[in-house]
Amino acid sequence: FADYGRGVCMYRTSHLLDLVLKGIPDSLRAEMWMVFSGAANEMETHPLYYSQLVKTYRQHVPESVLDEIERDLHRSLPEHDAYQSEVGINTLRNVLCAYAARNPNIGYCQAMNIVCSLILLYCSEEEAFWLMVA
Repeated sequence: FADYGRGVCMYRTSHLLDLVLKGIPDSLRAEMWMVFSGAANEMETHPLYYSQLVKTYRQHVPESVLDEIERDLHRSLPEHDAYQSEVGINTLRNVLCAYAARNPNIGYCQAMNIVCSLILLYCSEEEAFWLMVA
């Protein structure tokens, strides 16, 4: 970070690209994914948007999409500890349903649960939502 800065002010150089391609350490993944995808800007620009979607998604998402999400929730990394409890499953449900409300043309697609469950291993619930949107 001393050479390239940190956050949205980070210099994007070919050397930085080489470092990213070699792998982002686990401890920095959430931060780097948020910055490089633009999700950090979206999240800052729309405070409370995610929490409002979580509260109201049932009004915006067709029942067939909600049913499809429900069917896939327990197929999302079933052996991982994070998804052995209702807390993990509810977090995944919130992100997927909020995403479906945010993007009704896409709604929900097969394997989005896998992508989202992996993101949630590194990011907060709201960060995962904005990464899915990005």
